[in-house]
Amino acid sequence: MLEDFEFSTRVNKKYPKSLFIISKAKLYHYVSPVNRDNINKAVERKTYEYVVFFKKNKKNIYDCFSFLILILGMFLNELIKSFIYINFRIIFSFFNGLNRGYNHKIKLQ
Repeated sequence: MLEDFEFSTRVNKKYPKSLFIISKAKLYHYVSPVNRDNINKAVERKTYEYVVFFKKNKKNIYDCFSFLILILGMFLNELIKSFIYINFRIIFSFFNGLNRGYNHKIKLQ
């Protein structure tokens, strides 16, 4: 889910100011229903990836504050989703993703 964002961040770290936005570019993204995670696995993976991305890239206390706001927003989103789908396993998946991300060991490069 975050692989494009993480890749872009790594490229920008290694080659600063080498990425550009082309505002007139058009993209067609056709999502395949085949081989997609169910909603619980997708929520857990997305939360895990955000936590790991934060751990790899945090620089100061302001990043921690921004991350806290992000996690709060993600939690509210998953809470609303759990009521819409009447699937409270979504909340457990969210916390499982948080736990997995928190316990993930970052390899120093």
